[in-house]
Amino acid sequence: MVDSDINKYYLLIRSNQIKLVNLNQNNQITFLKETITDNSSLNDIFKILEIFLDQNLIECEKRLKSHIKEIILIIDSADFLTIDMSTIKNFKEINQTDNVSNLILDLRNNLKKGMENYEVIHSMINKYIVDGKDYSSIPMKIENKNIFLEIRFICLKASSYLRFKKICAKYQIKVKNILYYNYINDYKSSFAGNIFDVADKILTGLNENEISLLKKKPKNKGFFEKFFNFFS
Repeated sequence: MVDSDINKYYLLIRSNQIKLVNLNQNNQITFLKETITDNSSLNDIFKILEIFLDQNLIECEKRLKSHIKEIILIIDSADFLTIDMSTIKNFKEINQTDNVSNLILDLRNNLKKGMENYEVIHSMINKYIVDGKDYSSIPMKIENKNIFLEIRFICLKASSYLRFKKICAKYQIKVKNILYYNYINDYKSSFAGNIFDVADKILTGLNENEISLLKKKPKNKGFFEKFFNFFS
């Protein structure tokens, strides 16, 4: 079997279609299987997804000579919910990256306490609020100004989140990431590539305002490094 690290596997799951795709190191599609559905309900999609995987996983692995160990899901569903929350801490008083990371992590944890039926899928800086004015990116000359952030959380119902993971686990496949289709599709119009190529770019830092907060130290430091350059 070929080293599976050179292959990236995606499942696009929508009410009217399911696609299984492999991207190679150059983000070219080397395998694609698709089924079209009739705008099915989510419960029907779960059933169709299992049938689809039963019929196509083995072929995919044989064609690529690689076991599918991890997969990334791009999901289009009404079970997603977007929530915007503003920080109450003035960021001009903070001068350590870890403190910023922990502050946003605490904000997410507080959200999860009140939204136990949802899983946070994406976290990002939606607005920079400087002296009461909104900015979509960090404005110049922000020294000695009051700085707050509006954090956007994109969440998926926990029941759907767990069901998708359970279906993949049936085939000994780990769900590496779940991505919100609308979020990825918003970026697609800016690129010539397909939605899977755009998803890969998102996962590797295309949106500098997206924050990975799985640990106390963020994996994606793009925002933090950029943000603190204004205070150095």
